[in-house]
This record gives sequence, structure tokens and C-alpha cells, in this order.
Amino acid sequence: MTGRVAIWNIMLENIPRRQWISIGEIFSIVESRSDLDNEDLELNPLQVPRWKINVRRALMNKKRAGRIQGRKKLR
Repeated sequence: MTGRVAIWNIMLENIPRRQWISIGEIFSIVESRSDLDNEDLELNPLQVPRWKINVRRALMNKKRAGRIQGRKKLR
């Protein structure tokens, strides 16, 4: 299984800095730059692959720590 550290390293090396990109673009980058195994491809009850959940968790952790910024929510 591709862990959060490996996923974060893929994002650091391949995502442009100081430029907002969509989660879909992030998923495409991580998917194309990693060797996903069967465990990564397992689906949760909502039919979301495990690796995508790990990408979201890595991003949420870095956002909480102040290492990255997310798009501001519209009210």
C-alpha cells in the first residue's frame, strides 16, 4: 500500500508551488506517478479507492498544520 508519506512526497515533487490546482488534478498526478497495488485500489463503501482517501488525508493533515492552504469556502 502506498502510504501518506510516499503520497506527500509525490505531491511535493510534482505539484506546482504557489498555484491552486483542483483535487482532480492532484489525483491524476498521484495516480500517474505511483505504483498502486491491489490494497490501494480497494474501494470503501462509497466506492472510493483507498489511495484517494489517503491523498485527501495527507492534504487535510498538511492544511491543519499550516503547511498548505486550501481554497476559501464560499458562503
